[in-house]
Amino acid sequence: MVTCFVLTAVCAATGAYAGDLTWVFSSVFGIAVLIMPYRLTKDRSVGFASEILLPLPFVLVSFIVLTLATGGRMGLFEDLWPVSIALQAWALMIYGYAALIVVNNHRGSLISKRWMLLFSMLVANTLMSLYVFYIFAEMIRLGIPVYDDYTVVSDSALHNWYLMAQMTITLFFTIAYGFVLRRRLRSIPKQTLVSYHKEA
Repeated sequence: MVTCFVLTAVCAATGAYAGDLTWVFSSVFGIAVLIMPYRLTKDRSVGFASEILLPLPFVLVSFIVLTLATGGRMGLFEDLWPVSIALQAWALMIYGYAALIVVNNHRGSLISKRWMLLFSMLVANTLMSLYVFYIFAEMIRLGIPVYDDYTVVSDSALHNWYLMAQMTITLFFTIAYGFVLRRRLRSIPKQTLVSYHKEA
């Protein structure tokens, strides 16, 4: 889990380097979720089940490597921005699932694995939808038109895409991730998933 924590922090810095603060916001949320077991139990050795966090290092490393390798072309409005959104949606789903594990452990909730999966999808889609306000502000700051007073129709389509990209891509990929995660976790007992695990 320490690896996930460090990579999440690096993703925040990488997102800032690429000019995409949504990764900074998502990383702050992820760090808050990852430290919750320690904050609530005061035991540094506890963490989440490896079955939950297993894909996270791959997702985070992919974003970091692609951003650095392409010179920041994963940033807002760049040609690889959709790839960045897809990776960020996956990371937020994992953080969302982990957040509900915290709720299960400390609120005595009896939430099924299906509802936990749905909640993780909801977290990703909600946060990515909220980022549209940040994207709107960035478009204004960069001088990109945000109103439908264009003389070139293609410009209108492109700029509307900028505003809708986060929500559209996230919705599609969280559904796909949801099916994959559902199949992967189906055979794992719920108690194994929701219990904190001691790290070596």
